Amino acid sequence: MSEWKTEHRAFAVEMFFKSQESYITTIRAFRKRFSIQPHKPVPTEVTVRSWVKNFRQKGVVNKIKPPGPKKNVRTPENIERVRIALQKSPQRSLRKHAASLNLNERTIRRILHEDLHFHPYKMLVTQQLLATDYGTRLEFCERMLEEINGGEFPFYGGT
Repeated sequence: MSEWKTEHRAFAVEMFFKSQESYITTIRAFRKRFSIQPHKPVPTEVTVRSWVKNFRQKGVVNKIKPPGPKKNVRTPENIERVRIALQKSPQRSLRKHAASLNLNERTIRRILHEDLHFHPYKMLVTQQLLATDYGTRLEFCERMLEEINGGEFPFYGGT
């Protein structure tokens, strides 16, 4: 279990103190209290000790979120700035866009992928094949095979 509930954390801390700081006794009581099978995961010793440390320092067993607003650079304003920058100069590299917009490269990648739904690709320049090209290619291949097999081609199997 990756995220333990408050009830689990509180019980583990309480049992840790009752068992005179014995991890083994705490886990045995934990398994019994929450009916956890022997092969099912339980909190590790490090996890229990971090819960106890958190309780001793802050008086709570839950995680405490850091004060202040949640940091988020992918704001609507920044998304719009990236969109406009890409429209103005689509050939410009991501690194140069990041430098000019004063944003992290990873942030620009996230905005492009998750918000603007752009995906990286590489342009390949090719020629358009016309209807007459197929016959010309076939003639060339047949002529080359005749020259190679006939020994008239000096670079490949010829005399």
